[in-house]
Amino acid sequence: MGVGWLVGVAWLWQSNTWTRKEKMVATLLFPGGIALVLPMLFLSLTTRTNDCASFGGPDQPTVTHCVGKWLAVPTFSTLIQVLLVGVPVIVAVNLEKVRRSRHPLNT
Repeated sequence: MGVGWLVGVAWLWQSNTWTRKEKMVATLLFPGGIALVLPMLFLSLTTRTNDCASFGGPDQPTVTHCVGKWLAVPTFSTLIQVLLVGVPVIVAVNLEKVRRSRHPLNT
């Protein structure tokens, strides 16, 4: 997962298209890309619960049957993880806009 990000950063720093400030922002804001954050986002949005039912009577053994299910549970960490996904997308879109404005013939 991190190899693609490393290659991208190497290409970014070798290019003359972006300023040093743009390169620093692209390198330092949440390195590793979205692939590292998506599993954490999914796990924070859901939780597993058990739905159990018991059956039995006075002269019969009690039998309990449980079925697991996933429920959506938004938390504060979800907001942070949405930002972790959104910021790299915003940085990438900004870098592409800058590239197109500085090199309009190479779109």
